[in-house]
Amino acid sequence: QLLLVQLLLVQLSLVRLSLVRLLLVQLLLVQLLLVQLLLVQLLLVQLLLVQLSLVQLSLAQLSLVQLLSVQLWLVQLFLLQLSLVQLSLAQLSLVQLLSVQLLLVQ
Repeated sequence: QLLLVQLLLVQLSLVRLSLVRLLLVQLLLVQLLLVQLLLVQLLLVQLLLVQLSLVQLSLAQLSLVQLLSVQLWLVQLFLLQLSLVQLSLAQLSLVQLLSVQLLLVQ
């Protein structure tokens, strides 16, 4: 019987040792999962920063497009003014021509 009790005690010790090992493995797995979660969170933060940079770049490009649009509008306005000046000069030349013709007729 003593031998049987000793055998049971050894088996119990082995079971305890196996349980401790199992708990240690589970703890390591949990730590690994936490590290993976932190890495995923870090990647998400990096992705958000990239998206923010892209949004800032898009806004900068939009501002540049707006600036170019304003410059184009100013150039068109200048060309319109130039056309009006040319038209005025043409009208003035026509008036002078008519005046000369009137003088010649008189």
